[in-house]
Amino acid sequence: MALGRESPGGRAEASAVAFEQSPIPITVFSGPGLVAVAMNRAARNWWGADLLGSPARATVPPLAGAGYCDEAEQVYASGVPFTGPDWPVRLVDEEAGSRRFLTDVVLEPWHTPDGDVHGVVGYALDVTEVPPREAGQAGGDGEPQGLVAALQDVLLPVELPLLPSLDVAARHVPAESGSGGDWFDALVRPSGRLAVVVGDVAGHGVEALSTMSTLQSVLRARLAEDTSLAVAVEGLDAFAGAWPEAAGATVGVAEIDPDTGGVRYVLAGHPPPLVVDDARGFRFLDPVAGRPLGAGGPRTEGGAVLSESEVLLVYSDGLLSGPRRGVGEMTVGLASVAGEAWRRQVPGAGPDALDRMCTETLERLVAGADHQDDISLVAVRRSADSTVFDGEVDAGVRPDRMRSRLAGWLSDLGAGLVDRVAVLHAVDELVANAAEHAYADGPAPSGPTARVHGALGSDGVLAVSVADTGHWHQGADASSGQGLAVVGSLVDRCHVDRRPEGTTVRLRHRLRRRPEVLRVARRRSGSRGDVPGPAGRTGQGAGSTLAHWELSGNSVVVSGDLVGGSVTGLREVLLQSCQAGCRSGVVDLSDVTRLGGEAVRSLSEVVDRCEEHGSGLTLVAAAGSIAQHVLEIVGLPYRTTAGSAQTGSGSTRDIDS
Repeated sequence: MALGRESPGGRAEASAVAFEQSPIPITVFSGPGLVAVAMNRAARNWWGADLLGSPARATVPPLAGAGYCDEAEQVYASGVPFTGPDWPVRLVDEEAGSRRFLTDVVLEPWHTPDGDVHGVVGYALDVTEVPPREAGQAGGDGEPQGLVAALQDVLLPVELPLLPSLDVAARHVPAESGSGGDWFDALVRPSGRLAVVVGDVAGHGVEALSTMSTLQSVLRARLAEDTSLAVAVEGLDAFAGAWPEAAGATVGVAEIDPDTGGVRYVLAGHPPPLVVDDARGFRFLDPVAGRPLGAGGPRTEGGAVLSESEVLLVYSDGLLSGPRRGVGEMTVGLASVAGEAWRRQVPGAGPDALDRMCTETLERLVAGADHQDDISLVAVRRSADSTVFDGEVDAGVRPDRMRSRLAGWLSDLGAGLVDRVAVLHAVDELVANAAEHAYADGPAPSGPTARVHGALGSDGVLAVSVADTGHWHQGADASSGQGLAVVGSLVDRCHVDRRPEGTTVRLRHRLRRRPEVLRVARRRSGSRGDVPGPAGRTGQGAGSTLAHWELSGNSVVVSGDLVGGSVTGLREVLLQSCQAGCRSGVVDLSDVTRLGGEAVRSLSEVVDRCEEHGSGLTLVAAAGSIAQHVLEIVGLPYRTTAGSAQTGSGSTRDIDS
């Protein structure tokens, strides 16, 4: 066949057709933010059209693509291509029952004619197989998977301690076949040492979660006693020995001294902790003998020292199992991947570095294979002691400058967004009070109008004082009462100390870090069923409906997934509905599809505040709803739509409405 003369633009059009119709997903990223500027059809089907025009990190699902983004950023910065033949990336379409896999990932620098790196071009092979719909929509024993996941969100810790000289992070990935009995925990012991726990109960579903919750509570109570680590685990062992459901459960507990880095640990049928450093080294701690729980007998403690360049990892054995790989291979792989993930964070190491390390480690080890067991991972490192803040406000120092410094200090400590906003708002209110009332009846001070001092204690409680040297005028108490009430609603404790030499207001507020439950990224359903959307962390993205609420007077109606990031602001809305506990309120949770642990904690806080003030907060949960199941388990009082007032044990009691 003879070919005619190429028409103007024909070669470009042919190139565009080839790009668009290529079965290989191709994505072109531009600039340091890696904004997706071009995607062919295969890439749009894989990542989702929402990625186009957006920075990669803002849209790529965290569990599926955190490592992908990390490597792309490295390619942009270095100009060196990346090839990952053994690095599969996965998305799941829950509604269609299908999985989508990318492998043979290649990331090439996009060079300008001058040789500069302008962006990154990503290629991969789509090796998806679409199996028939599986029975993965139910947990163990056929329980609804949504209920099992909701219960797990409640039972796993919703916060980690934030300490002056130790950083701690945790991640959890539920099993593909339904949430199992793995758990993690972290708490400060009476000695001031940090105890971290990872445990594993056999089985899946509600029964495994119930056993896990009981063992977790018993061990937490034992660790709160002033005993050795071995004695604490022996107490758990004795409890498990009298309970058949706990047979075969395992647990690993490590205790870290924040001053010396000394580590003590006990293993009950659990793999030994791993230590990685920033110099390509790693070591597994000695596997001290220890049978699973219920076997009885004394427990042996192992010992080690954690240097300031090292990270301690305690993990469940789900990280050491995988298709077509033996335990030995997975053990070496864990050490290699975790070490590389940590070294990637060292140049900008801070409190968030451990979070990124844990996420990347799980991304590399988990995202490409069907994991039939839960996976828990806890990481601890020694950190620099940046626990004191001093600031002043006077005519020459604007309050916003001091506020900016305080915000940076809180961020450096690793305080979460909610805690930072609460503390900053409280300090703003107190500094404004000092400026308005302290010097109204006297001369302006020769020094600062207010001094702000902050310190993070070894128990994770932040102490902040705002002091002035003035004399509050008559009636200032009445006019400032509302401001102090606002401050009191924002922080855990607020105390006013007025003396002739000046007034000092002292705040105490426990700072917290959030662990993350990472779930398989899910594609968004809709009219374009072949276009996946962003997903990842609990309560976010495709396949779920983020919670929203409507406030009308003293009533709040909540619907959707009340977990993870969607809980932000809930506490403030609840406090607004009942005027910080000064009047009764109603919260209807009947249409909540998931009720996570952080939401339960916020509800419990406001219920307690209302009880302290003599008012009431009525929780409403329709019979048979997810909220009713969760409130029953955690013991919060509620009212069904039928009108009977229930407590968590199933008995009835009167609730003020």
